[in-house]
Amino acid sequence: MTRSTKNTLAEYTPPPAKTMGRLLAAHRLWHRPWVTGLENIDPQRPTLFVGNHTIYGMLDVPLLGYEIYQRKGVYIRGLADRMHFKIPGWRNIFKWIGSVVGTRENCSALMESGAHIMVFPGGSREVAKRKGEAYQLIWKDRTGFARMAVEHGYRIIPFAAVGAEECYDILLDSNDIMGSGPVKWFKTTPIGAKLIGDGEQMFPLARGLGLSMIPRPERFYYSFGEPIETAQHKGESDDPEVLAEVRDTVKASIETQLAALRKVQAKDPQRGLLASLVGGVQSLLAAASTMPAMAARRETAATSASPARAPAKPTRARKAATARKTSVKTTAKTPSKTTAKTARARKSASPITSPATPTAMTA
Repeated sequence: MTRSTKNTLAEYTPPPAKTMGRLLAAHRLWHRPWVTGLENIDPQRPTLFVGNHTIYGMLDVPLLGYEIYQRKGVYIRGLADRMHFKIPGWRNIFKWIGSVVGTRENCSALMESGAHIMVFPGGSREVAKRKGEAYQLIWKDRTGFARMAVEHGYRIIPFAAVGAEECYDILLDSNDIMGSGPVKWFKTTPIGAKLIGDGEQMFPLARGLGLSMIPRPERFYYSFGEPIETAQHKGESDDPEVLAEVRDTVKASIETQLAALRKVQAKDPQRGLLASLVGGVQSLLAAASTMPAMAARRETAATSASPARAPAKPTRARKAATARKTSVKTTAKTPSKTTAKTARARKSASPITSPATPTAMTA
C-alpha cells in the first residue's frame, strides 16, 4: 500500500453526530436500541470491535455505531465486504461513513493511524442466513482479525447484537434456491456458474412486516463485553495456536453475550412497538392521575409555608431611619444638649451591621 493511500484512510473526517442522529432518527424510533457494557469502551484506547452479523447485515449495524459515537465520542471505521464497493451509489454511502474494503492492508493502515475498527469475522456468509441459523457465529476457521490484533497489539472488545433476526421470517434460503430445478439448470451455463457459484453468499428471501420487506419493529439489544488484550502475544502473529486461542476467546464471549441478551429480550415488556406504545400511554396516564394529588400537596405546602400576610414589621433600616429622624428633631428642639449625648443617641439608635460578614459568606 502506498503512503498516499494510507494517508487517505487515516485523514478521514467522520460526519457530525447530529447529522447521523437526524438520518437515523426514524430508524432509532422504530427499533429503540437498548445498550449495556459501554463502560468497557475507552475512547483513548484504539480498539478492534468484533461481533456477530445478523440477517442482511445492515439493520442493526448503523444504530450500533451511532450509539457508541453519540454516547462515548468514539467513531468506528468498518471493514466491509468488497461487494459493497462494486455497487454504484451504495459504495458512496460506505465511503461517506468511513468504511473500507476489509483487506489486511487497509486494516493495518487503520491500526497504524490509531482508529477504532469494527469487523464481523462471519462476513457475507453470516449475513446470508439459512433457516435455523439465527444468532449463530459462522466463522469456520478464520483467524484474520486475531492476526491483525496481535500484530498491532490491539485490544479487542467482543460485542453482541440481538433483535434483527426477529425482524424477518425466512421464506426461501440458499439451500432452497440452489436445490430448485431452474437454478440447477442455470448453474450449468457459463454465466450461471459465474454468477451463482456455490450459493454460499446468496441472500435469503424473507418476509417482514405483513407481506412486505419492511422490518418488523423489534427492539435492538447491544452488549459490549470486557476487553481482551493481545499485547502479551507480541511477535506471535504467525503462531496458529495463539491466533486460534484469541479467536476462540472472542467467540466464547460473544456467544455468552448473545445468550444473556436473548434473556433480556424475552423479559422486556416493551420489546414490540405496540407494547412500547401501550407502556408509554400507561406511563402518561399514571403521571396524569398523580397530578391532582401532587398539586394538592404543593398547595398545602405553600399554604403552610406562607400564612396570611401580617402587617410588615419595620426593618432595621427603617428603624434606623426613624431613629435618626427623631434624633434630629430632638436636637433641633433642645439645642442645649451636648454633642456627646447626641452622639450616644445616634450610636444606640443605629446598630446596622454589614450583611457581608464571614458568617453570611460562609452560609
